[in-house]
Amino acid sequence: MAPCATILYCLTMADKKRTALDWEDVRYFVALARYGTLSATARGLRVKMHRGVRTIGHDGLWPGYKTSFVRIPDHDAAVICISNDATSDPHDLAFQVVDALIEGKPGAHALPVAWR
Repeated sequence: MAPCATILYCLTMADKKRTALDWEDVRYFVALARYGTLSATARGLRVKMHRGVRTIGHDGLWPGYKTSFVRIPDHDAAVICISNDATSDPHDLAFQVVDALIEGKPGAHALPVAWR
């Protein structure tokens, strides 16, 4: 494993109070070790603001299947939608769930009236 990956992992973990192993951190660490750079690791992730809240996610599809994975790290939540229906939209469904999770939380913008 590259020494820079180990240093990066230690630096990102230094500011977090941990009481148990966080498998999400392990997953990111393994991806970083596999791809070698932060840039290559992050290419598969979508990082964006949704209603004022940071989300990290990835959508995927395989013939007959569609998926959407959304993390909301500032609210300690994640949503995973998996579908075997070609007419479904797991991305839209995942963000409907995200909307419900962040409604009324600090930092979350109100849901526009037209979307209700």
